[in-house]
Amino acid sequence: MPIRNTKNLEGWKIVFVDFVERHTDLCLLGRFEITSPEGKSKSIRVKFSREFIDDYFRIPGDVNMKKNRAKILEEKRWLFKKWALIRIEELIDKSVDIDEPEIFSKDSDWAEKIEEGSVLPRSQEIISNTYLYVPEKRIGFK
Repeated sequence: MPIRNTKNLEGWKIVFVDFVERHTDLCLLGRFEITSPEGKSKSIRVKFSREFIDDYFRIPGDVNMKKNRAKILEEKRWLFKKWALIRIEELIDKSVDIDEPEIFSKDSDWAEKIEEGSVLPRSQEIISNTYLYVPEKRIGFK
């Protein structure tokens, strides 16, 4: 099935690809493909640091830490996707060109606002895992 042509919609197409756990530093990467209104594409991997995950979900430092983290990553997948999507929108708004933005422990207040619903993504889901984002000002990749 063909993906809708976003060129006519004059927005940024953001496609969620998948999550990958990187075991070397115990983090989670949300992989996305981004296409600008001009048709330029790039991959972005939003990195959730181990410290962010452990601090935000208050995972106790016990023998079940690995099991607890895996359970949270599975149950809160929707939330990680929302956090990553909003971080990508912020990068587009600020015209920042980063291939692997990271979400740190210091972002906990920001993340909490998103989880409680007081901050929402501004992208519209046009088909499953594909979003259209139209920022207030038009910018392009550097």
